[in-house]
Amino acid sequence: MRLKHIFLYGLMMTMSLLMSSCLTDDNALGSNQNSTVSMAFKIEGIKEIKELEVEFVEVNTGLRIMEKAVGSPYFSVALPVGSYRMSAEGIGVLEDKEEVGLGSKSEMLDVTNQIVNLTINLFVKQLNDDFIFEEIFFTGLQTTELKAYQTGKYFKLVNNTDRVLYADGLLIAQSEFLTTRDNKETPDVLNEAFVLQSVMMLPGNGTQYPVEPGDFIVIADNAQNHNLANVPGADLSNADFEFPITENPKNVQPDNPNVPNVMMIYTKLNFSMFAMHDRGQTGYIVARFPEGENADTWLANYKFDYSYLTAAGKEQKFSRYKMPNTWVIDAVNGSIPDKFERLVTAPSLDSGYSYCATSESDKARYGKTIRRKVLGPNEQGRNVYKDTNNSSVDFVPQSEMSLKDGIHHK
Repeated sequence: MRLKHIFLYGLMMTMSLLMSSCLTDDNALGSNQNSTVSMAFKIEGIKEIKELEVEFVEVNTGLRIMEKAVGSPYFSVALPVGSYRMSAEGIGVLEDKEEVGLGSKSEMLDVTNQIVNLTINLFVKQLNDDFIFEEIFFTGLQTTELKAYQTGKYFKLVNNTDRVLYADGLLIAQSEFLTTRDNKETPDVLNEAFVLQSVMMLPGNGTQYPVEPGDFIVIADNAQNHNLANVPGADLSNADFEFPITENPKNVQPDNPNVPNVMMIYTKLNFSMFAMHDRGQTGYIVARFPEGENADTWLANYKFDYSYLTAAGKEQKFSRYKMPNTWVIDAVNGSIPDKFERLVTAPSLDSGYSYCATSESDKARYGKTIRRKVLGPNEQGRNVYKDTNNSSVDFVPQSEMSLKDGIHHK
């Protein structure tokens, strides 16, 4: 998301692990030994690290250990021998005494029975001052006859600020790259831009679609009633916007005349389609064009050519588009836990991921969604949503659809 008063670029977390060898899973599960992990947190442009909460999750047993460092960039912790995924979240203080959110990229850590020394580079988290994803329903549904029903999907964006926002001109894009496959594409531009396969823009004249604080909008793939006798979907007939398939002669979806259509600015797919990955292996962003930019200038200036080498050594070349990270106001990575290989966003935009499927063939994913956690009500009684730019902690994976009983605004 966009930083409000400062413009600090996040630094990717790097680790220096001084150890003799990696553990096998059997060793991780079978040892009761502890190891001392000494940690040093570093970041440029920060006067003081006020506090940090560091989470260790043992990947074999699910053991979760939380430790807190207060007022110091150094601390040590005793951990049982094992293989851990580690991440840090906290608060830093700038020279002007403004407090900012800090975070680290989630990384793997093998803890042996020796002393482990870590040097962790933190980054400043961008703060949101615009819409954020409240929910993304990408899995699709399954009929009572156990057949796939690949529509009735939606994005739900919420105004998580204390002022009226306008949905006019919002951009929603899906990543070109997968979180489950790292092809080592070149050039690597993720720290400066989001590489996309498709992007839509909401209509409006700038003030046509106001959204009150705490309220939300729904962008449906097809604004119809998907709660049928044999389909346990949501009634999306009164969605705010839709992106139906209208140009494919073999698969024309009904176009709701009462719901405005989005403008499909670019897609690599035929028939102007925007297809949400049904196992959730891509990332999504919400963005806005800055002053002086529009769809035409973006198409003219932000084409992105990249390539990678296959396992056989053959070069594969592609042409897509990219969107500068400074235009992004929210980002979410999706993945499959046992297939995760990399983020498809800069970690300053999102340093984790959420999920619905636990494997490629997981049919339990149907009807599940990812939903942002609620911190609690504000003074006006509206929900305040968790937003740390880490989807692993901001979202509840494998959630029930919030719109299962229809779209209802308070």
